[in-house]
Amino acid sequence: MNIHRRFKKTWILIYFSLFIVMHNMVWAAPFGRSTQTRSVINENDQYEHLVGVTAGIGRISAENNKQGASVYANLVMLWFNFSVEYQHFDDRSATNTYTGFGLGRYLQVQYGYGNEGYIVRVRSEFEVIKKFTIFMAKERYPEKPVFDNYSFGIGYNF
Repeated sequence: MNIHRRFKKTWILIYFSLFIVMHNMVWAAPFGRSTQTRSVINENDQYEHLVGVTAGIGRISAENNKQGASVYANLVMLWFNFSVEYQHFDDRSATNTYTGFGLGRYLQVQYGYGNEGYIVRVRSEFEVIKKFTIFMAKERYPEKPVFDNYSFGIGYNF
């Protein structure tokens, strides 16, 4: 499969995800239950942990023992999430974009594309102090396994 078809499929996936988010009402509570009965939602801060934007910095450890740094922004809308990340190593830099699904910031499964090809990423983020978060992620490059990495860092939830 050539790169143009893969790139086109990625954009179709992103547009489809945005279409679903923009045109369908997505509720955090199952049918027949009030949103106030959910443990992550209260009357004052509804959807606080399931909707938001997080920006931060992180450290990357690649499978080939290379270390790097990253800067990221992550948008979460209940079950859908979108992310942009800039990664810098001594010998290379990469800008990656991701779209995925999951439960708020707690667990995200993302599919992305960047300078080194397609990426599958599992990411998790937790609040440690009011509005400050820590994150952990594992990336896998199916086409170039030498770039597989894991990362961790801190962020601020807007």
